[in-house]
Amino acid sequence: MRKAVILATSEGSREKPKMLTKLCGLSLLERNLQLLEALDIRKVTIMLGPRGKPIQRYLDKKNGLGMKIEYVEGGDGWAPPIVGGEFLLLEGDRLFDARIIEALLDRGEATLAIDRRIDKARGLPKVLIGDSVKAIGENLEEWDGVYIGAALCTPQLLRILLDDSPQGGERLEGLGIGYLDISQIPTYIAEMRRDLPISWIRMENEKDLKRAKKLLIERTQKGTLDLLAWYLHRPIENRITYYLSEWPITPNQVTIFTNIVAYFATFLFLQGYLLWASLVTLVVNILDGVDGKLARARGVTTKLGHIEHSFDLLFEQSWYIAFAWYIFSGSGSLLPLVLGLLILLLDSFNRHCSMQFKQVMGVSLADYARFDRLFRRFDGRRNIYTLYMLAGAIFGLPLYALMAMAAHAFLTAVVYASRAIKHLRAADGQGAT
Repeated sequence: MRKAVILATSEGSREKPKMLTKLCGLSLLERNLQLLEALDIRKVTIMLGPRGKPIQRYLDKKNGLGMKIEYVEGGDGWAPPIVGGEFLLLEGDRLFDARIIEALLDRGEATLAIDRRIDKARGLPKVLIGDSVKAIGENLEEWDGVYIGAALCTPQLLRILLDDSPQGGERLEGLGIGYLDISQIPTYIAEMRRDLPISWIRMENEKDLKRAKKLLIERTQKGTLDLLAWYLHRPIENRITYYLSEWPITPNQVTIFTNIVAYFATFLFLQGYLLWASLVTLVVNILDGVDGKLARARGVTTKLGHIEHSFDLLFEQSWYIAFAWYIFSGSGSLLPLVLGLLILLLDSFNRHCSMQFKQVMGVSLADYARFDRLFRRFDGRRNIYTLYMLAGAIFGLPLYALMAMAAHAFLTAVVYASRAIKHLRAADGQGAT
């Protein structure tokens, strides 16, 4: 069974230790525990400092953590029976990128995670490295990086790290302690369709807390978006998420509210209030990005949350149906229905083409090559189609809006299909060689 030790020795105030500092609605302690649970770590030992009792009382009130938690007070010492063998070690007052912890767990030996991108140590332990770690300590004159507070540890290494004496760090030379340079960890995340720099933050003051919150919100943003989503929706979504993250509102509640508003837009389309309906769709397009960002900011993403995209498809295609149906009912011509049907078929094909490509290649089609990323800025999808509907409502030309939507969907289908075929054929050719 994988094990972890969390050092909760950073005191903070008497009423609120640093580990209980709230960040987007969750304490640092809960964030670390959620991270460990996601990595299949079920046994955690928390080393409490002299003001650690509030931490134990806080966790005692929590249910469903899904792991066994033990507590050891600093004066009890650290005998091997408590944390025998290798274990993950985390400083509790840090916000860690999950990829750092995953990389540590992949190591087969005692390893310190270090950051070589920092010019000033800022009170952090300095690390001198060669083939392995030579020394660690705050008073090293020569150093290659700083220890960030995460390690794949052993009882012997733990005792050294907890040794406050000036000579404590000198014991590492010759012990074969490895190091993980976090700047070498791959930064591309397929699900987010972009590169995300590896990050970690030590919470020392309110400034660090605000910086961490801003970082969390910014990291919830997916890449390769259309122009409207990037330049208009993104800043509004981030601001809404920033404030909602501290409220007792769940991502699922935001999803339900968004769907209710979305079907209200469908009703307005059917009743002929095209302008009001189009304005409501713009609101929905913004709200639809908030639930996912809120979940990612809180670290509570689930597999179940991905079904939201299917419900998105349902309500947005109901808009196209309602828009086309109202035009048909007012004109008696079959053309609006034909155009509406064409939009539904092409929109579904485009989605399936993109989904199939990602299943095969592991990367979104919209993020596979430079041309694909550029075309994603203008491809046919909900944000673009709602602009057509808004323009049609404003100028009193809804049928022309339908024509433009159908033409844009057709162009997108041609580009998606041809690009997917090109990339998949190239992949087959590489596999053959």
